[in-house]
Amino acid sequence: MSTSGQSKSKSKKFVELLKRPPAEIVERVRNWAEGRFDTFGSVERPAALSLPKLLVKLGEVLPNYIPGQFDEEIALLRRELADRQEAVALGENLGLFHDGSPILGELLYSVTRALRPRVVVETGVAHGVTSCHILSALARNGLGTLDSIDLPPLVDKEVENTVGVLVPHHLRERWTLHRGTSRNLLVPLCERLRGLNLFIHDSLHTRSTMLFEFQVALKYMARPAAIVSDDIGMNGAFRRLIEISKPTFSAEVRRAEGGEGQVGICVFL
Repeated sequence: MSTSGQSKSKSKKFVELLKRPPAEIVERVRNWAEGRFDTFGSVERPAALSLPKLLVKLGEVLPNYIPGQFDEEIALLRRELADRQEAVALGENLGLFHDGSPILGELLYSVTRALRPRVVVETGVAHGVTSCHILSALARNGLGTLDSIDLPPLVDKEVENTVGVLVPHHLRERWTLHRGTSRNLLVPLCERLRGLNLFIHDSLHTRSTMLFEFQVALKYMARPAAIVSDDIGMNGAFRRLIEISKPTFSAEVRRAEGGEGQVGICVFL
């Protein structure tokens, strides 16, 4: 994008920001400042696993879970999602780069099926790729609900309505979408839900926000449980989570063969 194009884009976002309620303006400015000034230090990272190798290790940790046992269900879900994703890609959207990766989706589906969680909370939704995987697994289990927190990118209201657009109506009875930031919504939500069994971070990837979310999840966690985080390579928050929580099992997962670890999981039994 040219310099003039970038300036126009920033001006448009500023105008859109001024249309919002005062509380939302404060939330967005705080997020901007945190992302701008958050310091990312280099951290020592463990060797990342491929997803198949991670699932084998989870089979050694999670009771009654056999690696590969949900492959047919995941393949069916991907086929069902494909047409809806194609339609979203062709229209006005929030930016496809915000959507969760197939690796994250498959991991969450498998963990949700294996853990059989009663209460699941995620931060960050975009079009709902990961939400779809979680909700599909909950439906298969016949148990559990998903509460999602999301403050979409600053775009016009019509485009913002595409948050969670990939989630089909038959899965929405188990789903509640909360609009706002985790800083404002996560604690009161967890206070109300109690007994958190699965938490997923995929919102603002700054050290302070990630640590805040991890610490809240730990406070309200019931056992067995898991914490899964996307984009852990951006700072040392996930490594700090492991240090303070001492999980039964933890690992980093590569998004692609030969790639770095970008998805992290901690299991608590």
